[in-house]
Amino acid sequence: GIVRAHTLEPTKAMNIECLMVLDRSIDRSAFRSVLLERGLCYHRMRSRIKADSSKWGRHFFVELDPEAIVDKMLHETRLTDGTWQDLQALLSRELLKPWRQDLPHWEVHVIRGLRRSPDLPGETALFFRL
Repeated sequence: GIVRAHTLEPTKAMNIECLMVLDRSIDRSAFRSVLLERGLCYHRMRSRIKADSSKWGRHFFVELDPEAIVDKMLHETRLTDGTWQDLQALLSRELLKPWRQDLPHWEVHVIRGLRRSPDLPGETALFFRL
């Protein structure tokens, strides 16, 4: 897998991206269950940031129902071409999207339809964005 952490400006929050290419397909409902059990058990993973409207501009967290948000955070995509360039184009589009303010700042993409090659040794990819 590839893990990358970056921030565009020193005063902005850092983004972490991770791409894992799997040698076989995964079951969406089983993966959803793992996210609920092992990922959304943490307070920050099921909370969104909300700015205080006072002059101090503080931030606090609003906890959301894990069952209500997991399907908004878990995306599934099938590539049309299935090449490394097709995957890169999809990831570039996803990285340019701003974070939704009504949800926690993380998401997972299950990307299907990869064509095996020396660059892509599997048929499914998981892309995590935090």
